[in-house]
Amino acid sequence: MCSEISRLACLALYKNLQHTAKSISNYSYREFFIRRIRDHFRANIHESDLNKRQALFSEGAQALEVLKRQKVLCDLYPAGKLVIEEQ
Repeated sequence: MCSEISRLACLALYKNLQHTAKSISNYSYREFFIRRIRDHFRANIHESDLNKRQALFSEGAQALEVLKRQKVLCDLYPAGKLVIEEQ
């Protein structure tokens, strides 16, 4: 996914996205974001167009900000644990 943007920057973005997603308390949102992040990075790992890579990186940075806002909302309005979480 990244070339002009360093590989370490891409890896840091991926880890930040995953860490933030894992800290969301709502099970449904958490699992959705973890799966979506993984799938998007895997789908674009072999992208060769430099402009597309830069666009994907900036899109990922914006997604991180959205994810942080979603975490705040989930913390403000907590939901009860689901049956699947209690096992």
